[in-house]
Amino acid sequence: MLSESELRLAEALGDDVHSRLTASMIMGVRSTLTLLNVRRLLAGETAAEVYPTAVTEAVEAFDLLRSDIR
Repeated sequence: MLSESELRLAEALGDDVHSRLTASMIMGVRSTLTLLNVRRLLAGETAAEVYPTAVTEAVEAFDLLRSDIR
């Protein structure tokens, strides 16, 4: 089942099966990156400390995702 955000993204992408799968992958990457950042913050790192790694990981994650979405 797609979340409301996934459904809206899928609709914006074309609202077919490919669009729904793409939306799910994008939201999954976003969720995973958020979880990683929250864990670092809860472990005591400051936002300034987390930021450089978060940016690098986001770029890598979305580059990887981009290469898989056609």
